[in-house]
Amino acid sequence: ARVGLDYATLSRERPDVIMYSTCIRGQVGPERYFPGTGAQGAALCGMGAITGWPDRPPCNVHGAYTDVIVPRYGVSLIASALINRKRTGLGQHIDMAQVEPGIRFLEPLLLDYTVNGRVAKPMGQASLYSCPRGVYRTQGTERHVAIEVETAAQWRALRSVAPLDAFADPSLDALDARMAKRSELDAALTAWCADQVAEDLAARLKTAGVPASVAYFPSELYTEPNLVQREFFVPLKHGEMGVIPYDGLPTRYSATPGKLRKAPPCLGEDTHRVLRDLLGLSDEEIVAYAAADVLR
Repeated sequence: ARVGLDYATLSRERPDVIMYSTCIRGQVGPERYFPGTGAQGAALCGMGAITGWPDRPPCNVHGAYTDVIVPRYGVSLIASALINRKRTGLGQHIDMAQVEPGIRFLEPLLLDYTVNGRVAKPMGQASLYSCPRGVYRTQGTERHVAIEVETAAQWRALRSVAPLDAFADPSLDALDARMAKRSELDAALTAWCADQVAEDLAARLKTAGVPASVAYFPSELYTEPNLVQREFFVPLKHGEMGVIPYDGLPTRYSATPGKLRKAPPCLGEDTHRVLRDLLGLSDEEIVAYAAADVLR
């Protein structure tokens, strides 16, 4: 708005313009100038207070979490605005505060409070929707396997692999019944997993139908079979570091597949090409800018 690029100004000459604004607290309200990132957004919307261990202070969610949530809503809103413009010829200003979609992610907990009076608390690795659920240490240095059971079928599959004879009661097919024995189940799985090899254990569990995975170190991802098969990592030559693998595109389109073609540039690497080939400046003009210390 300070430089005349606000919606009110732009829409005077272009009533069909669609503007999408997103910040922590939105474009109106007493905290519209509140600065911050998704980390603050996650804390403001209530996520921080329920993340962590029950006997420790909150630790907030990892990363700028509302940054991840907001685009999912934003895409649908922009698509809706485009459909409306096709019908009416008019654009509109979309005002999305990052905190508000974050609150929508907590709706079940908000309803649980308003209807049942229960206040959500940090649960560590536990979940309202699965049990057992956790990351368990296995053989080796810092080797772990993540295991989660949501359904009765998954529970029976886990029992077919793990020595859980003490939990053979058919009533434990129900999630609520397993929740009541969460600590005992975790203790039994902790003791069993400690003597297992992470990769072998995860493979056996998955084969049986139990959601499970090795907790990989980032360096191991370069040889992870599924990522290798999908050719996710793309080797590209960097101007300073040489040939190194880069993360590939997370979305694959069948008709228009994308491809990484160039490593990130070093400082100033593409300046001459952009000025000459894209902006149409002559070599003499570029030299003059360089001599005037414009190009840094």
